[in-house]
Amino acid sequence: MRLRIFLLLLFLTACAPQKTVVDEMPETLFVYSSSTTEAWIPFVCACVEYSPFGFIARNHSIASADISLRIIAPKDSALVAYEIGEVEIAIVGNAINPIPTLTQVQVAAIFDGRISNWAQVGGEDAEIKLWVYSQENDLQQVFNETLLEGGKLSSLARQAQNMEEMRREIAQDENALGIIAFAEDEENLRILYNVGKFPVFVILQEDMEKELFSLLKCLQEG
Repeated sequence: MRLRIFLLLLFLTACAPQKTVVDEMPETLFVYSSSTTEAWIPFVCACVEYSPFGFIARNHSIASADISLRIIAPKDSALVAYEIGEVEIAIVGNAINPIPTLTQVQVAAIFDGRISNWAQVGGEDAEIKLWVYSQENDLQQVFNETLLEGGKLSSLARQAQNMEEMRREIAQDENALGIIAFAEDEENLRILYNVGKFPVFVILQEDMEKELFSLLKCLQEG
């Protein structure tokens, strides 16, 4: 009798569905940001818990990123943009440069090459060491559209890879001039012209809008 009961229990155990515990690796949200919007990365990290993703990772390609942080709204109809903040853009020079400020007309003339010497704007006789970014850089694009009306940049301009390099080069050269965001007078820099404030967007594919709604709301609420 005991043997029959044992065999019956063995049969029932063998036929019961066996649960297999599988630890699934959380998906990763790939994020692109330029040096202009770098400061918003920590906010994305803080808000990722409101999304189906478990981690975020930086992606250097806009095309393959899930979301991108930029100061230029997309023209592609398949992309949507949510404003999550703003940046202030300024033209800065070295702190010991005797020029107190520049006008909008002077800034435009310097960047398009019509003015190349500080003496032309009331300073000393010295070449203006002009620094710009690549034409793909969103900060440079906004500056060009705002002050140069899409015009060409001076052929004498030097190109910085990012805002950190721009700050460093201007801080160590009293004749240097360039563009930065988050404009504040720093120890070795001084604002010569305030370009203005511009919105920061988080941009994503339209079909991801519903999936990332809570994350977007978190970013907008700050």
